[in-house]
Amino acid sequence: MAAALAAASLVGVGLYLWGASYAWAIPEERAAGITTLTSEPLIWAGFVLPVWAVFGIVNACWVFAVLSSPPRRRDTRILLAVAAVWAVAVVVDFAHH
Repeated sequence: MAAALAAASLVGVGLYLWGASYAWAIPEERAAGITTLTSEPLIWAGFVLPVWAVFGIVNACWVFAVLSSPPRRRDTRILLAVAAVWAVAVVVDFAHH
């Protein structure tokens, strides 16, 4: 079960980064001092936020299941690895704004 949730969460990370990449600053524009925010809020509200919401709920339920069951080190490690991947994805996203 943990492997399936981890695979689904990795798909979510990919969707998140793919959707968020449309709002990333273009390096050439940034170098020229141009700051554009034309569609960033729309991209976030229309695509990125729903992806975060769905996978946030799924992962929160997964955390609750892991914490409320007898200790299973493998599931805990997988969950921590998925949390680390999500954290890296957020850092990558915010580094491109």
